[in-house]
Amino acid sequence: MQYIKFTYIDSITGISVAVDPSLNGTKFPEVPGIEFVWARESAYPTNTPEFFGTCPDGSNTKMDGVLGVFTKADWEQMQADEMRTRPPVFPDSIPAFILQVDNDTDSLIKSVIGERGGEYELAENEATAYKAAGYTGTVPSSVQAWATAKGWTATQATDSILTAATGWRTAQAALRAARLLHKEQASVAVDAAELDTIKTQWNDFLAALKTSLGVEGK
Repeated sequence: MQYIKFTYIDSITGISVAVDPSLNGTKFPEVPGIEFVWARESAYPTNTPEFFGTCPDGSNTKMDGVLGVFTKADWEQMQADEMRTRPPVFPDSIPAFILQVDNDTDSLIKSVIGERGGEYELAENEATAYKAAGYTGTVPSSVQAWATAKGWTATQATDSILTAATGWRTAQAALRAARLLHKEQASVAVDAAELDTIKTQWNDFLAALKTSLGVEGK
């Protein structure tokens, strides 16, 4: 058994499409006993498709369209590499998209608050308490730090902290709702077309949310 790589030839002239584009339709090289097994689909679209197959040991392979003859081990390694390179197909692509949704969510949160979630939560809690006290009494340290940094009064700093916190909490709620919705929709998608629609909707939502938060492009 010979393990070969080949491409199309012109159906009339017999010239390989790797040399000249076909003007008369295409066909496989006329290798006796040639059997197609797999194609390098990861390279599509291409003007010179690469096919892989086998033929008997005695078959002549020195002709247009035959791109190489390989050992079985090398041929199988190329096949394994190709399978790893190809994007997952439905329904195997569902878990990958669900994981992407979670990763996108984590990435967005990190781009907004980084590793300072605890600091922002403390500032929000202290500002809330200070406002509830009618902006009177000892100014909380988080509020005072922001007031000093901005050259504001404690009242201005409090309102600024709470406005930012409210905006982020609203965004968080929207992000959580969209994340759960799109993951559930993806898990029950019936075909690749439906999954593609869900992917587009998620990407559009994410882009709009990033813009509203001022972190587009991150």
